[in-house]
Amino acid sequence: MVKRVHRFTRRSAVATMAAGWLALAAPSVQGASDPTFRVAYDIYFGGLHLAVADASVSLTGARYVLGLRANLRGISSVFSSWRLETNSRGAVNGSSILPDAHTLTQARGGDADSVRMRFDSGRPVDVVHTPEREEPAPGHEDFIPESELQGALDPVSALILAMQTVENAQSCQMRAPVYDGRRRFDLVFSSLGSENLEATRYNAYSGPATRCRVHIELVSGAFSAADSDSFWSRGADRSDRQMDVWFGRPLSDGPVLPVRLQGDTRFGRFLIHLREAGSIGQ
Repeated sequence: MVKRVHRFTRRSAVATMAAGWLALAAPSVQGASDPTFRVAYDIYFGGLHLAVADASVSLTGARYVLGLRANLRGISSVFSSWRLETNSRGAVNGSSILPDAHTLTQARGGDADSVRMRFDSGRPVDVVHTPEREEPAPGHEDFIPESELQGALDPVSALILAMQTVENAQSCQMRAPVYDGRRRFDLVFSSLGSENLEATRYNAYSGPATRCRVHIELVSGAFSAADSDSFWSRGADRSDRQMDVWFGRPLSDGPVLPVRLQGDTRFGRFLIHLREAGSIGQ
């Protein structure tokens, strides 16, 4: 049985989705001979350059350790001090990803909301929210049955799995079961073909790319209508629960990485561009 200690929070839809979008900055786990890769991204929303993100992943044999930090920049940082930090570690077992632990912290000023998860035997076994919140009881609409947690990945590890799939099959046709500490949902990837991208003043990548559409399908958990400005509300699927991701190889001897992300929300279009990519420790 998974141990869960929770706190109910009204987290904005934009911040919640940003955590998922930014987690895509994690490199694929292919190429264990490469010790560490670093990637940097610029995040635009409604045409404005609002945030930046930096990620690194260390690979040792069949192990991965990934860290990512993001924060607002420019005029947006004057009105909010939002920042995000997430870390995941685990093992690569053939075509499978087996996470060990995951943390995610979002902060605004002196207020922070974090979740720590520990995994064992392909399932989360310990979940702690800080500050704490009460676990929904069986029968409550936010309760997640134990059976739905078997095989679930944290959001970052699920996206690493998707990138490994693109690396191996040149396709992203897959479904990843995800648990973020409050919700069980599936990330459904579908292939939209290949494109040849040219570098611009916004994006440093030039070359062939595999375009994938990612759709979020709700399963169980905290999806009440009042939560997150109704982004996670139950009912009809919404178009802003999906985005397109382009995967390319910015380093000739490196792994496949997300090089561009794009999606439309009720508040406008967001774009995430690769600013730079490199290796560390070689």
